[in-house]
Amino acid sequence: MVDELIARTIEPCKVALRDADLKASDIDDILLVGGQTRMPKVQEVVKDFFGREPSATSIRTRQWQWAPRFQGGVLGGDFKRMSFCGE
Repeated sequence: MVDELIARTIEPCKVALRDADLKASDIDDILLVGGQTRMPKVQEVVKDFFGREPSATSIRTRQWQWAPRFQGGVLGGDFKRMSFCGE
């Protein structure tokens, strides 16, 4: 029922990687955000695309709080490349 929706989420990841001139293998860590990311199928599709397991954490519901910190790092020059795929 949700397989098509899950599959469609990979295209924005491909676009983000292409725009950043990166390959999936260049990504060090995959952070999934949002309730649907707890679905095993979502995790499986992400693993298949990136070739590694998404980060496991017990605080998934708080991961959205990290985005502003990462954005601050990008704007402050602490990160050279940062890309967010997902919700």
